[in-house]
Amino acid sequence: MMLAALLRAKAENLRPPGDIILAIVCDEEAFGDYGAKFLVEKHPEEFDGIRYAIVNLADSPCCRQSPFLPYSDFRKQLCCLKATFRGPGGHGSLPVRGGAMAKLSQFLQRLDKRRLPVHITPPARLMISAMASSLGE
Repeated sequence: MMLAALLRAKAENLRPPGDIILAIVCDEEAFGDYGAKFLVEKHPEEFDGIRYAIVNLADSPCCRQSPFLPYSDFRKQLCCLKATFRGPGGHGSLPVRGGAMAKLSQFLQRLDKRRLPVHITPPARLMISAMASSLGE
C-alpha cells in the first residue's frame, strides 16, 4: 500500500515540501524487531533531519525511543479455528465418498459462501472515534 501511494504521488507529480523516503523492512507485520527497530537502534544517522515517519508497529519498544509516530493496524487480527471431522480418511489411490475429507470440503465451501461477522476491537473503536472527532465530518 505504501509503495502504491508513493508511485501514485510520483505519477501525479506531487511536490511535497520535503523528501519522501520509503523503507521497506522484513518484518513490518511482526513487531519490527529486525526491521524498523534495527534501523532506529543501529543506524539512527539515517533518520537525521526526518520530521515525520509512519511505522507499522503494534507496541514495539523502539517507538518509545525514536522520533517515529507509531501506529498499529488494528484491523489485522488472528482468528484460529479448530474443527474435527469424523469418518474414514481415504487416500488418493482409494477415494472414499462421504469421508472426513469430503466433510472438510463441504465445511470450507460453506465458509467460503458466507460473510463472517465483523468484530470491532476496543482499540480500533477508540482509534476510529478519535480520528472521526478530529476530522469533524
